[in-house]
Amino acid sequence: MTESDLTSPKIFKNWYFLTLKGVLVFILGILFIFNPGNTLLAFVQVIGAFSIIAGILLLAGAFSQKSVNKNWSLWAMEGLADIILGVVLFSFPIATVLLFTYLLSFWFIFIGILQVVTSFLLKKEFSFWWLLLVGGVFTCLFGGLIMSNPFEGISFLTVVTGLFACAFGLLIFALSLLIKNIRRSDVIKEENKIYN
Repeated sequence: MTESDLTSPKIFKNWYFLTLKGVLVFILGILFIFNPGNTLLAFVQVIGAFSIIAGILLLAGAFSQKSVNKNWSLWAMEGLADIILGVVLFSFPIATVLLFTYLLSFWFIFIGILQVVTSFLLKKEFSFWWLLLVGGVFTCLFGGLIMSNPFEGISFLTVVTGLFACAFGLLIFALSLLIKNIRRSDVIKEENKIYN
């Protein structure tokens, strides 16, 4: 992609879609920060609903392509799996969030243990091996804290996700305004060429 492609009016014509996306992501981030529990449950249910819809569409596509697609059964199985996942997410959002929280805490503990073991293996080779050791210990402690109080743990992670979403939303919003200015300057240059 050349510089002229990047500043093409065709690409930047719908800059306001980026603005809208930035605003929506920012609003989602605010919801995650100030109402993490309910927002997360609603988010899980929305993912569940989308998974069900995607599964139904995939099943329909698989059976409609049955005569011409040798792999239609794989599509059908994937569609069925999507539907089952969607039903579980939509019907049992609290249990799903709880399960995810426990899996996440186990993952933190596992990664922390690996970091501790690696730090001792690198003790003779690196003078800063203790930084990896400290990082591993804190990672294990963080995983243990999440496991001991899963709802508080997932609420904290949801708030952190909200902060990232707010920052990302603002970044997209700023990018859309930058694109708008680039497009406007290109239009002005074209008008100057016409009149000059």
